[in-house]
Amino acid sequence: MPIPAIVFTITKPPGGSGSYFPIQLITRSTESCGKNGIVGHSTANGLDVGVNTLAWHSGYYIDDPGQDCNPNNNHQRMADSFQTTLMFDPETGSSIAVPIKLITWDWSGETDDLSNGWHLTSSSKHVTINDQDSVIFPIWTNVVNFPVGYTYTTDSLCQ
Repeated sequence: MPIPAIVFTITKPPGGSGSYFPIQLITRSTESCGKNGIVGHSTANGLDVGVNTLAWHSGYYIDDPGQDCNPNNNHQRMADSFQTTLMFDPETGSSIAVPIKLITWDWSGETDDLSNGWHLTSSSKHVTINDQDSVIFPIWTNVVNFPVGYTYTTDSLCQ
C-alpha cells in the first residue's frame, strides 16, 4: 500500500466504552487542460464519501486523496480542503454521536504530461494538528462521491 496522505489514530481510555468515528467534509477544485485545447473545471463541496476517503485499517483511519492522470489531458490541477470531525457515540440506549475533535488539512498538486510522461510540477500540503476540541456538529447539504456532487464548466482554450 502506498504511503497515505494522512493517518488518524484513536486511543480509547482504559475501560472506556462506546465508539469513535470520523466525519469528513471536503471542498474540491480541479482544472484540466485537454489535448483538444479546452479547459475543464470542477468543484465540489460537502460530505466526503468518495473512493479515496477515510478508510478503516486495523486500528486507524487513513485518507489518500488524489486524481488519476487522464491521457486526454496535458495538464491537471487539483486542490482539496478537509474538515475532519472525530465523533463519539457512548452507545447507550438512546444516545447520539457528538463531535469531540476537529482536524483541518489540505493538499494540492499540479501535473504536466511532457514528452516522456506525467511529471509533478507543484504540490503542497498543510495539516492543522492542534488537537482542537470541538462541540460543533459538521453540517453539509451535498454528498461528494465522483461524479455525484460536482459542478462542471468549460471555458477558453488552454494557455
